[in-house]
Amino acid sequence: MNTGQRYINHLSMMVKKALEGKMGPFNFLIILGFFSSLVLLYISLHVHLDGISTRIDEGTRQRQILEDERISLMSRMNELVSAERIIPLAEASGMHPGSPDQIHRVAYCEPGEMTEDDRARWALRGGEAGLPSTPAGVPESR
Repeated sequence: MNTGQRYINHLSMMVKKALEGKMGPFNFLIILGFFSSLVLLYISLHVHLDGISTRIDEGTRQRQILEDERISLMSRMNELVSAERIIPLAEASGMHPGSPDQIHRVAYCEPGEMTEDDRARWALRGGEAGLPSTPAGVPESR
């Protein structure tokens, strides 16, 4: 007989004695206190887990709201920086594209060829350090 079955047999024997009135009042109060403690523990754990579940649901809703707002802001930013919006505004304010002889620096780089730091340094430098001011194949205009 395993230990779990032995405990169940002892418990059922105590309950049987309590129902028949063969158990002392102190032992009956101990058993009653044990069962009431188990019930209170179950209720408190249920309430606690319900609160955690509510907080998880609220966090999920908040994350979804923030993701929707991020998507909305990204689409608005893309509209603000799009050429379809900028070019008509620039032409309306009197700006016009430069002619080839006005272009002195062209920043062009194949994807993965330069890091962001290299691109920033290249854009700020004035042609020194052995780097051409325009990529290979593009004639220097200076």
